[in-house]
Amino acid sequence: MIKNIIFDFGDIFINLDKEATYKEMAKLGVTKISEDMVTTYHQYEKGLISTDEFVAFYQNKFPQLNRADLINAWNAILLDFPKKRLAFLKELSASKKYRLFLLSNTNDLHISWIQNNWGAELYEEFKNCFEQFYLSHVNKFQKTRCKYL
Repeated sequence: MIKNIIFDFGDIFINLDKEATYKEMAKLGVTKISEDMVTTYHQYEKGLISTDEFVAFYQNKFPQLNRADLINAWNAILLDFPKKRLAFLKELSASKKYRLFLLSNTNDLHISWIQNNWGAELYEEFKNCFEQFYLSHVNKFQKTRCKYL
């Protein structure tokens, strides 16, 4: 009998365009992904460096980047949150049949965008459906290590 359900965030609840960040970064002149960029990404995703340090890394590597453009490109991956998914989650949570957990590789810029885009009330409503809400940048741990960004 199933007692616990562990959900991911991206492409489960929030839709993602996984190529969007690459495309937006290319428009800013960043067309190649180097090993130090991958390393920095993983450090950021795990919360081992701050948003300011993450942005500074890219601005040092690519002086033409301004902070706002970089952040917009970084968040381009994030799309919509269909309300039917929240309704499903709320129904599942209210049934009390399962313990619900969220386990996501989500960094500070992405979660900040989500909180601002959705609004605090919707974000808390979503978060409160879970017994535990684990984000990689808060817990300093990634679920998996990707070869590519």
